Amino acid sequence: EDFEEGDVLELFMPVASSETLRFVVEWCDHHAKNEPSAIKAPLEGPLKPPLISEWEHGYLERFGVDESPTLIKEILNTANYMHIDPLIDLLAAKLGSKVQAMTETEIYAYFGVSAPTEAEMQEIVEHYPWLKEDDDEISSAVAASAGAAMRAPEGDEAHVESAQAAAVSASE
Repeated sequence: EDFEEGDVLELFMPVASSETLRFVVEWCDHHAKNEPSAIKAPLEGPLKPPLISEWEHGYLERFGVDESPTLIKEILNTANYMHIDPLIDLLAAKLGSKVQAMTETEIYAYFGVSAPTEAEMQEIVEHYPWLKEDDDEISSAVAASAGAAMRAPEGDEAHVESAQAAAVSASE
């Protein structure tokens, strides 16, 4: 069906609040006319211009990611549900850059989980084999983020998505 400007479209989105959808729609609306920044891994510096656009930098600054990943993980989960890969890349880079400077303890607190036991750490390495591909030592940021993804509260898909994204981004 063709839609024209001004048409109202009802969309059932079981994973997103109206606030989250407003952020996703705002991003899509802006990037319908502007090419999204290509996020290169590993990051070549802070996630701000010139690595990303001024608009994207301002967009990310509105999430309060420094205090809590709650809103960014909801937006990340919605972007994943809607298959908006450039938005996923941007949010993952933001989370990855945030956790890279943290200690393990800070990462666990940030994602709201406790440190894994040795048995759980073995399960994490088995679930994410790329954690040990390059060397035997796993960085604390990557391990803690992966651990947060594995140990997220039951049914909290946004928590899992954001922690996984942070682990991948922190490892690159």
